Amino acid sequence: MKFFSLFSFILLGIVGCASNSIKIDSKNAWNDFETLKIIDSQKGNFQAIAGANKLVSNDVVSIDKEKIYRLKGDFKAVGTDAKVHFGLIYKNRNGQIIMSTQIANIPGTETIVTRDAKKGDTEIYVADAKKWVKSPRVIATNVKDDFSDLPHFATISNISNIEQITDNEWKISFSKPINLNLLQSCKVRQHASGAYNYAAGIIDVPTDKWVTASGVISGYAVNGMPRQHFGAGVEQVQILLLTNWSNKSDATILMRNISFEAVDPETLSAEEIELLEKK
Repeated sequence: MKFFSLFSFILLGIVGCASNSIKIDSKNAWNDFETLKIIDSQKGNFQAIAGANKLVSNDVVSIDKEKIYRLKGDFKAVGTDAKVHFGLIYKNRNGQIIMSTQIANIPGTETIVTRDAKKGDTEIYVADAKKWVKSPRVIATNVKDDFSDLPHFATISNISNIEQITDNEWKISFSKPINLNLLQSCKVRQHASGAYNYAAGIIDVPTDKWVTASGVISGYAVNGMPRQHFGAGVEQVQILLLTNWSNKSDATILMRNISFEAVDPETLSAEEIELLEKK
């Protein structure tokens, strides 16, 4: 995975300060807070929500490419332990959501189409699919070797079967008709299934204490979705919380001090600096 580092701005003395940020200080800061039944505490110092939910901040931050950002929040469970996926929703300049499907290529899956295919077909033919797997992976079409096609929205999903038919050709079958035309020799590759960037991690939330989760993010990855770097084409973000999403528990989660903001590089811990330096 290639990476264009912006961390060198620290060494150049360029300090990012928070000119645009998100701070969750009440249930009204979340989309659909009434439908989700988020409860504010009487003192207003935390919110509570039970069960499996998807919470997205109302506010959107426009990313400054020269800044370092920190996503942070405190969590505690009530009654039984819980789980939180704590991250960001990526968007391009037009507000279109960017998930791993659009930017997370699978290395070694690049190949070419060997026969023309048209919208409505239920199979295509490619030169090499040894490293391909069926859904939920998708196929990105008309791709570029330098990844300048990312984020890539022209994808084909619903792969139902992969079969080698000759030494130089594989048949890819689909459970639903494809949604676009492909010309012979068109370059294609596989991308990961759709997921968000859980920049602050997937957290096990205990009942006996508050736990703080945080993650820093800066610079851009040319391809892929590393937690510490923005994905290709990302210009806006919202805070994302998935509560009890994987365990489908009815546990209640308390949350407070949730924020996403630009930070002074001099406030970074050694662990955060090490994370940002990873490619």
